[in-house]
Amino acid sequence: MAPKRRMLCDTPEEFEYPSALVPSVKDAAWDSPTKATKQYQQGFERRRKSAKRATKDTVDSDYDDESMVDLEFGSFPSPVFAESAPTSLPMAGAKVEQYLEAVEACTAGLFHIGGLTFVVEGWDVGRSQATGAWYHLQYLPICNDELRVACTCPQGLQENCVHQEFFKVYAVEHLLPDQDQNAAECPSVVIFQRKQVLSMSDFTTTFSVKSFSSSVLKGRAIVTHTGSRASTGTWRCSKDSGTNGTCTHIASARKALEDLIGADDGELDANISLEGMPSKSLASVVRSTSVSHLPILPPVSVVLKSDPDVYTRPPPFRSSPTHPLAIDAMSSCPCPTGRTLFDPNTRTTHRSCRIYTLYTVFEAEIEIQACPSCPPARRRFIGPDLREYGLFNYNNSILASHELLDEYTMSFVSSETPFTAFVSVLSHRYTVSGATFMGEDLFRSIWFSYASLQAFDNDYKCTRCGPYPETVIWDGITLAFGRKHLSSTLSPPTQISPHSLLRPHIKNHPKQQLISDVRLRRHLREVLNVPNLDLLLSSDDADADDEKTGEKIDEAEHERRARRLRDHLDKIQSVHSGLAAECVALASLFLDAYGAVAFSSRRPIPASHRSFFLQRNQFFK
Repeated sequence: MAPKRRMLCDTPEEFEYPSALVPSVKDAAWDSPTKATKQYQQGFERRRKSAKRATKDTVDSDYDDESMVDLEFGSFPSPVFAESAPTSLPMAGAKVEQYLEAVEACTAGLFHIGGLTFVVEGWDVGRSQATGAWYHLQYLPICNDELRVACTCPQGLQENCVHQEFFKVYAVEHLLPDQDQNAAECPSVVIFQRKQVLSMSDFTTTFSVKSFSSSVLKGRAIVTHTGSRASTGTWRCSKDSGTNGTCTHIASARKALEDLIGADDGELDANISLEGMPSKSLASVVRSTSVSHLPILPPVSVVLKSDPDVYTRPPPFRSSPTHPLAIDAMSSCPCPTGRTLFDPNTRTTHRSCRIYTLYTVFEAEIEIQACPSCPPARRRFIGPDLREYGLFNYNNSILASHELLDEYTMSFVSSETPFTAFVSVLSHRYTVSGATFMGEDLFRSIWFSYASLQAFDNDYKCTRCGPYPETVIWDGITLAFGRKHLSSTLSPPTQISPHSLLRPHIKNHPKQQLISDVRLRRHLREVLNVPNLDLLLSSDDADADDEKTGEKIDEAEHERRARRLRDHLDKIQSVHSGLAAECVALASLFLDAYGAVAFSSRRPIPASHRSFFLQRNQFFK
C-alpha cells in the first residue's frame, strides 16, 4: 500500500512547541514564531562575477551636493565633511569588508525606502567609522548582469565611493521582498530613523523627502526634526539650509510626522495612514553570529545552584594583553553553512583588534586563520573563543569583556536600564580615561549575541505547571505602546504583515476561564457592585426617611432593603469559599477588599484592588 501524502493541517500536534519549530530554525530564511513582522535571513551574498565589468557610474552634472546632516545623538560621531581617500584608486576589497561589518553590526546605517532607492549613512574610509550624515543611493540593473549605482555622497562622482562598491560586490536586493523591488518609485515622504535624544524627552526623526520639482535621485532631500512633537522643535533640510524651516521638504515632512504621531503627540490612532511609516533597516533582517560560540557562565549575582559549571570563571579582564590572543582547538568561524574549526596544519596570521572593558578600551593583536569554507573574497577568519580570558569575541575585530556585558545585564534586571542610558554612562566613563566607547547599536548587537550564549539552562518554568503551561496570561503592555516610541524596528506584535501566518482552521478550546464555575463568576460580578450600607441599615428604623426623597419608607421597602443586605453578605461568603477552592491567595485578596469586615466598616476599596477585580471580571466572562 502506498504511503499517504502528508497533509498540512492546523492540529495541535502539527504546531506543538518546541519540537515542531526545530526544523524551521535550520532554514536559510525563516519567520520568527514570536515576531511575525520580522523576517530573518542569512546575510549579504556576493554577486556573481559578470563577463563585463560595469562602466563608471555617474550622476547628473547638475547635481547639488547634499549638506551633511548632524543627527546630534550619542551613537554617532561628529560629521566629517570630507572622506579622506585617494580619488584615483579603486576601492580596496578590505575597505568594503570593513563597511560590510559595520552595516551588519548596525554601526553604519543602510535603509531601503522603496523601489530601487536606499538611504545610506556616510562612511569615513580612512577612520573606518560612520560620519552621521545621510545620502541617497539608487541602483539600476542592466544587461550582462551589470549594475549601475548612483550615490549622492561626496565620493559618488569618483571611483572610491564605498556605497557604490558595496552594492556592486554584494547582492543587497536579495534581502528585499519582490514587491518592494517591483515598486515603480518610493513614497514621497519616508521616515527611516527615529531615536530618542540622550537625557531628554525629545526624539530625532529623519526623513527622506521627494522634491516637487524633480523626481530623480538628486531631487530627494534629507530632513531631520528634533523635538517632542511635530509642531515644535528644530527642523533641518539638506537642500534648503537657509529657509529657516519653511521649505517645501520640511512642510511635507512635518505633515507626515503629524499624521504619524499627531500634532499634539497623542496616542496612536488605529485609523492612521501608514504612508509615512518607518522603513526597514537592512541590518535588522540580517542574522549574524559571533565568533565566540561556547556556553558562557551567567553573572555571579544570578547564578543558581542548579547551573552547571561549564568552565572555571576567570577574573575580570582589566589590563592590556602583553601577547597576541592565541588561537586554539576550539577556535572557529561562524560560517553560514556551519562552523569551521581551527586547522593546526594551516598557517595563521595576526590582526589588530579592540577590547572594550568596563572602564576603557585596549588595542591588541589577535591570532586568526583564513576560513577554508568561506569564499576567499569574503575574507572570513577563524578566531579564538576567549571565554577562558573573560572575553567575548564578536567578529575578530571587536571584543568585549564579560564584566562589561554582565554589568548591563545586572543594570537591566535591577533597574530596567535601557541601552541608551547605559551607553551614555559608559561613554562618560570612557571620556575620563581619554577613550571612546562604542555606539549604542553596536553594543546592542554584541550584548544580544553574548546573552544568547549564556548558560541559562532549564530554569524558565513554572514551579506548578512546568515548562509548558496550558494557559499563559500576557501583560497588556506587549500589545501596544505610545506613539512617541515609534521607530524603524519597533512595531506592535499584533500588527499584520504579508509574512503573517494564516491558520484558518484554528478553533479555540472551550472553557478556558480561570474560574470554571459559572455561578461563582456571576456572583463575583454582582459583589463588585457594592451597595450603600447606610441606605440598607436605614431599614432597621421603622420611622426612617429615604435619604434622597425624604419620604417615609413603607414596610415592603424595609423588607426589600434587608433582603438585599442579607443577599450581599451571603454572596461575599459564597464567593470567598469558591475562590479559596481555586486559589487561596486570590480569596484572601478578595476578602481584604470586599469581605464582610471591610463592608461593615465602610472601608474604601483601594483603586488597585478594584482595577484588578474589574479586569478579572472581564476575563472571567
